[in-house]
Parts: sequence; C-alpha cells; structure tokens
Amino acid sequence: MGAVYVAQLLFVVTPTLPTLGGYVYIAPGLVFSKLFVLATALLVLHASEKYIREHTRPLLEYPIIIATGVLLLLVLVASNNLMTIFFTLAGFSLALYILVLFDVTERSAREAALKYFYLSALSAGLLLMGIFLIYSVAGSANYFAIDTFFFGRKLDYDTRLTVCYAIAFILFGFFFKLSAFPGHLWAPEVYEGSPTPVLAFFVLPVKVAIFLTFIRVLNTALSALSQFWMPFVAFAAIGSLLWGALAAVNARKVTRFLAYASINQMGFLLLGAALDTYGALRATYIYLLLYAAMTGGFMLAYQHIDRADGRALTFLSDFCGLASADRTVC
Repeated sequence: MGAVYVAQLLFVVTPTLPTLGGYVYIAPGLVFSKLFVLATALLVLHASEKYIREHTRPLLEYPIIIATGVLLLLVLVASNNLMTIFFTLAGFSLALYILVLFDVTERSAREAALKYFYLSALSAGLLLMGIFLIYSVAGSANYFAIDTFFFGRKLDYDTRLTVCYAIAFILFGFFFKLSAFPGHLWAPEVYEGSPTPVLAFFVLPVKVAIFLTFIRVLNTALSALSQFWMPFVAFAAIGSLLWGALAAVNARKVTRFLAYASINQMGFLLLGAALDTYGALRATYIYLLLYAAMTGGFMLAYQHIDRADGRALTFLSDFCGLASADRTVC
C-alpha cells in the first residue's frame, strides 16, 4: 500500500475531489498524510518483532489487528464527513481495546483496558452529540456543506449557543483521543498497562492520524466558526503544556513518563492549531514530523535495550549506566 501511495505521489496526477458519496476526499496532500501514517505503522510493527518473538503464545492475530487499525486510520485521514470520523474512530478503538488487553493475565492490562473502554465510550458519545447538533443546524455532516452553510451567516442567540455546545463536544472527543487536556487523564494508566509495542501504536500512527484529521476538521468543516473553537483549542494547548510538564516531574516509570511527555507534546502541536494562521499550521506539520521521528526512534531503542541483568527498562533510574562499558545500573 505504501508503494502505491509513493507511485501515486510521483507519477500520477491526483485529482482533488470528494468520492464515495462525499464521505471520503481525494487530494495530493492527503496521499502524503496517508504515507506518513503508514510509515509510523511500519515502525510500530518493526518495534513489535521482539514482543511477538518472545511472547509465551503465538501472536498471529497481533499484526492482523494492527493492520486493520491502520486501514481504519487511513480512512479517517481521508474522511470528508463527520459521521465517517465517528465510525472510523469507533472501529479502530475496538482494535485498541484488544491490543491493550493482549497480556490478559496481567492485572495492569485488564485495568488499563477497562479504563480505556469506559472513557472512550464516553468521548464517543460526546463526539456523536456534537455531530448531531451541527447536523441539526447545518442540515449536513459534510465538511464543505457545513463550511458553506456557516460562511458569512449571522447566527441568532439560540443557534450560537447550539453551535458552541456542538463544537465543545466535538473538540472534547478529539482531545480524548489525542490525550490532550482535559481529556488526558486516561493516558498514564493505559500506557503503563499496555505492552510496549501497543504503547508505540498509541503515540505514533494513532496520534498522527487523529491530529491530521483534527486539523483538517478545524480548517475545512469549521473554518467559518473559528471564533468558537479557538478559545477551546488554546485552553487545551496551555493545559496540556502545564499538566504534561508538571506531572512528569514525579514520574518514576518510563511508560508514565512517556504518557506525560505525550500530553506535553500535544500542547505544542495544539498551539499551532489555536493560532489558525498559515505559518502556524506549517510549523505544526513540521513539528509533527519531528515528533514522529523523535518518538519512533526512542521507542525502537527502548524496545531493544535491556538492563545489564537482562531485565527490561522499567524505571527511569534503569537508564543509569547504559552508556558505560559494564552498564552498571544506578
């Protein structure tokens, strides 16, 4: 599939148009976005090699579930309808429930799966309520139809209130999936209870695809309503920056530290979205590339490096002495 996208970018003039009844959109930029998501997914599969090889039981279904989730993420990136977003988010969330619970004998895995399931169901309900409210006003869930309806239209008080609630619900649904403030509280426990390759799947292809979709929704479907969503996004950006940085101070486990670092990184990414300018969005996309490269490199190293006694690096203190010849642990 990646080879097809590369060939499409290099040798085929990709049209810019909606397809499948307007539910999916085709554009050269979206082809690059899909290729970006595929690259991060391949990185996750490579990082999963050791986990699959050393697991106590065969994990044939593991790459199949990963592939199914990535396929839904590609549809999510190309979505052109708010209902397409809802169904694809619900679809790959099912894959994530299974992946988090892969080590079912571990108590932490069972706890993480239940927490993620309950809170994900709550966020999906809020997202669906927001879509319903937007549909009740605009009469469509299509990106361009929504933008056309609200562009230059003067809204009365009741409509403005409905739109404000709708945007708040939609944004919270996205903030939960991005583990951005105030939908971030699930991340430390779920990351800690998940297998390391699943954690990499959370922080790489899932976040990349959802953030790309989030930016496109803001700047396509809701571009005429920027006065409503900009304060929410700015609040989430500042909250993510502060919470991620301050909470990470007391983190002792590597997985929890990664969760707080991920929340903090979302704050930087949301800053560009909150500014809503071409320069800010360009900087945001560059930062997203750097985030993927930085996080992917760390996850590869973390998956393949052990302590001197052969045990996994569980605590931050376990990194002490890794650069020395005898790898003495502090």
